[in-house]
Amino acid sequence: MALALKQQSKVNWIKFSDENSSYFHVIMRKERLENRITTFMKGDVIIDDFEEVVKHLVKHFENFMDNKSSAISIIDEACVKQGNYLSLEQQDDARWYFKKILSLRDHLDESKLRQAVRGGKISTKRCYNMFVEETQIDYAGAIWDKLVVPKYRFIYWQISNSQLLTRDYLHRIMAIPNNLFPVCEADVETHEHLFFNRPYSYQVFEAVNKWLGTFHWPRTTAELLQGCCNTKNDLTKRIINVVMAAVYYFLWKSMNKCVYDLCCMTPSCLSIEVRKIVHMRIVCKGPFKDCKRNKYLLDVINNW
Repeated sequence: MALALKQQSKVNWIKFSDENSSYFHVIMRKERLENRITTFMKGDVIIDDFEEVVKHLVKHFENFMDNKSSAISIIDEACVKQGNYLSLEQQDDARWYFKKILSLRDHLDESKLRQAVRGGKISTKRCYNMFVEETQIDYAGAIWDKLVVPKYRFIYWQISNSQLLTRDYLHRIMAIPNNLFPVCEADVETHEHLFFNRPYSYQVFEAVNKWLGTFHWPRTTAELLQGCCNTKNDLTKRIINVVMAAVYYFLWKSMNKCVYDLCCMTPSCLSIEVRKIVHMRIVCKGPFKDCKRNKYLLDVINNW
């Protein structure tokens, strides 16, 4: 019944604003009170020692209960015993996180804490982001660009960081018959060979350039990352980045089909598939900034 009233009060609050919504606001006040964390103070000093907190809590109950009450003796005895137990060897295992939280007060920058306040309340997310040091990755924006098909982004990211399970990596962590690339068996299967330096990749690049135009494809992972660092606010580079992500995804997919299904797409078929997907993706993610250059680019894409 209480749940039904709570749900109905939410509906009334949405429909009628502050009219007939007293029950909803009572529930909200109750939840705020339940979630409030209490800090015990003795004068201007915060009480954070376990035994002192227990004594303070017991004294709080003594204010409205008789000192000889059975409830007081149970609380006092149980809590203090637990406190003595935690003062043994296990206390570091049981209390380290409380000590860590309390020690943060001495290291937090007050100016940053003020910046984390939004609408009179501190934002935990903003506070966390300010105190966590991030490693700046210049190419991340290009790889996770919204123009890139979502499932391509992950493979693109793995390629950029050389984290795909190629045979040269597997050979270091487990026993495999050989680490040669199974399609050509002429070289070790590495990221460099699979995506940049094998004849099949060259043929795919040439087929794509027939409709994309003249483009110098990367020959190493370092060249790929260097090209990904300069795509922001440039639609031409973003489109090329989308094409690259799609091509590398299909190169990886084609290699797996060769190994497991014993069939492989021809370079021209792979190129056509990439063109269709990139065209559809760019058209669906528009409109873009209205300028002559962007209009020209979209006209070119529509004529692919």
